[in-house]
Amino acid sequence: MNNIKITRNLINSMNVKSVLQLKPQKTLPKYLIYFDRKKDNYTLLSSSSGQILGKMNARPEYIFDKHTYYPNLRGYSSLYIGSLKSEIRRHGIGRTLINFAKLESVRRGCEGRIHLIAKNVTKEQDNRPIVAYRKMGFDSQYRWAIANADRYIKTGIEQSTMSNTSIPMYLPVKNYCAKFNKYCTKLFSNNKQV
Repeated sequence: MNNIKITRNLINSMNVKSVLQLKPQKTLPKYLIYFDRKKDNYTLLSSSSGQILGKMNARPEYIFDKHTYYPNLRGYSSLYIGSLKSEIRRHGIGRTLINFAKLESVRRGCEGRIHLIAKNVTKEQDNRPIVAYRKMGFDSQYRWAIANADRYIKTGIEQSTMSNTSIPMYLPVKNYCAKFNKYCTKLFSNNKQV
């Protein structure tokens, strides 16, 4: 609740009634994200070419049990990533969408918690979503899967079950609320009142 007050105080300190009163940015960011509210879909676009780079479906969920994702919590909200697709692989598109999901989790009241089920839906042998999510900091209650992913990251030796298994994973909670407020401060300091 304290972080929401900080964000509201920051917006109130800008003395603006509308976004239209803020100065436009001189340069566009590298990526733009379009959010379809009805379907909970996020589309990542290149600001220079307008090309679709990736898509993510994410929505807040309330989780009652404590055994599937976050081991020490019972009854909490978390942002569930139903699907994540990168149109161009191995260019950081998935990582960009996950970093955005961290901020979106705070904005949508989940306090930085994110969970998903890592599975290889393309059935490609070189597609290892468990390893990719593990490199981004995700964890799982399935210790054997985490041990296999860590072994693959260190040595490159893969277990045969790693690419064919669906593993529930979660992102350990850090202080993403503070990062979100810092991001808002930076954004509003660049757009001073007209």
